[in-house]
Amino acid sequence: MLYAVLIMLLGIVVGWVLRDKSFVKNISKKVSLVVTISVCLLLFVMGIRIGLDENIVQGFTKIGIVALVIFLSVIITTLFIIKRLTKFLDKNSNER
Repeated sequence: MLYAVLIMLLGIVVGWVLRDKSFVKNISKKVSLVVTISVCLLLFVMGIRIGLDENIVQGFTKIGIVALVIFLSVIITTLFIIKRLTKFLDKNSNER
């Protein structure tokens, strides 16, 4: 893990040093395409690994229900807070 962080930091430093060079700007689109393809390949392989894991496949229903409860909780809480803040701000703006 430490090696991954060090490699990433090295890439950041190299990118920062070369940020104004014209040849770097020319290959930026090509690098972006390679990164996109790599991420898609990584997601595909992760999907295969998840599909091969019986425990995860059997737990899809439970995982889905937990995700739905979390989603609904966040939405309901956000709407409640927005409604209360709107009333509070409207009340304060009418007093001025």
